[in-house]
Amino acid sequence: MNNPNRNEVMYRRKENRYSKWAIVISCVSLLSSIISISYTIYKDVERSRENIYFAINSNYNGDFDTHLISTKIPNFEYDGEILGILPVNYEIMLANNGENTVSIFSYDLWQLDNQKPIQFSYLNNGLYEKNELLELPITIEPGKSRKITIKLGIQVKDFVYNILKEEFKEGESINFNRIQETLLSKNTDLFGNKVEKNTNNLYSTDLKNENTYKLSFTTSKGTTFEKYFNTHSVEY
Repeated sequence: MNNPNRNEVMYRRKENRYSKWAIVISCVSLLSSIISISYTIYKDVERSRENIYFAINSNYNGDFDTHLISTKIPNFEYDGEILGILPVNYEIMLANNGENTVSIFSYDLWQLDNQKPIQFSYLNNGLYEKNELLELPITIEPGKSRKITIKLGIQVKDFVYNILKEEFKEGESINFNRIQETLLSKNTDLFGNKVEKNTNNLYSTDLKNENTYKLSFTTSKGTTFEKYFNTHSVEY
């Protein structure tokens, strides 16, 4: 004869076992839902994230015109004065690696002096695209890139300035290659480095002087992308 109390105990044990499994399954389902929702949110954030890559290349071998600007700027790093500014082209490659169109709303250019950012007249001479002055904002679609040029004002030391003044007039339109040739003939470069021609008729530079800059772009959403570079940067 069956014991009703025993049957009830066994029934309750089975019921508790099923209840535990139900709880485990519910927890697993809840965890799976949380992971799924989190992943969806993550993907949405990633899709909305602005992702701009930009590289800078000094276009010293480029064929562009510039002009000598007379100005005096104190220079505490070297025993002399800055007597002029020479706008020089730097190429910038902007690529949109994100999934949304990016609108670049503003930009800033700084020169670093003892690691401190400074700005001065003629440092920033504008952005250009295909030799045309570029107006902001700059729009870049997903997967697209744009090559633009920034005309950066290079500080010209007094002895370099005097060499150029003997050959060119202030404000005169000059091909940059002519400026390089003039300075090479005097065994120097635009930054006052010593330059010598070797037996293979190639020039070698004792690179001691160069400037460092900080360039930043800010989008309409407030995202800022920045890069530090020097006057001999070659990134692409």
